[in-house]
Amino acid sequence: MMKGLFTIIIATLISNFLFAQEHKDCTTPMVLCGESPFSFTVSEGIGVKDEITDGTCVGTEYNSIWIELNVVTQGDLIFDIMPKNGISDFDFLVLKKESDNCDEHEVVRCMATGATANNPNNENCTGNTGLQYGETDIVEEPGCSQTDNNYLAPLEVFHGDRYLLLINNFSDTVGFDLVLDGTAEIHCITTTSNKVVEKADNFDIVSSNVVSDQLIIQTANNFEDGKLYIVNMLGQVVHQQNVIANEVIRFDPINLVGTHVVILKTQSHLSSQKVIFVGKG
Repeated sequence: MMKGLFTIIIATLISNFLFAQEHKDCTTPMVLCGESPFSFTVSEGIGVKDEITDGTCVGTEYNSIWIELNVVTQGDLIFDIMPKNGISDFDFLVLKKESDNCDEHEVVRCMATGATANNPNNENCTGNTGLQYGETDIVEEPGCSQTDNNYLAPLEVFHGDRYLLLINNFSDTVGFDLVLDGTAEIHCITTTSNKVVEKADNFDIVSSNVVSDQLIIQTANNFEDGKLYIVNMLGQVVHQQNVIANEVIRFDPINLVGTHVVILKTQSHLSSQKVIFVGKG
């Protein structure tokens, strides 16, 4: 069975659809699609090298993962990082992505609080962490003083902004859930240009039959020849094919479960619609 939940978003000049498996380097982050919460496992170690953290409150990477957040609509960004065991010491950096050169990114939030020996305040500095309304600090240094907690101030973000979230697990390799919230909209599509995102009707999902697992896509008459991709929430392309203008693309059955993004890419535009496949059962 299948339900549809659709939002059309167009971006220009897409770079590529290459996704790293471990996402342990600034150059190979996991790009988030769909609606949170997102669930992550944490593997031991760091990537090719320790990046960005020198001179920040975090100091070093440790059991790290890099995540990219791309802003579609202006607003506030808040989030919760929620350890699966409830008590792990997670630290994070939020960096504004200025270019594809990791050395040029601006650190805009830095969280490094954590448990210290024989400290009655430790419970304020471990477990859930993130950005939250009501907070004003943009940096929390290592340790856990009486005035420290595990949250920093929200970010005001704008359309076209790109941010990187570096998350360290200093306690172990326990996974975590990431819950995005606030008034801004985050989307998985990245762009390397500074052009304004324009709306266009490049394609439409004309059928999402809940009985037969059927998905039918109709491209527009003015659609440039391009490619169709179906991408899951891990950033993996599960299907791709060439498409032309005024074409009907039929998947019957679709044989997918969970949230996916249907993407149509041309030389000058990219359109996407999100679809939730409920699955049979």
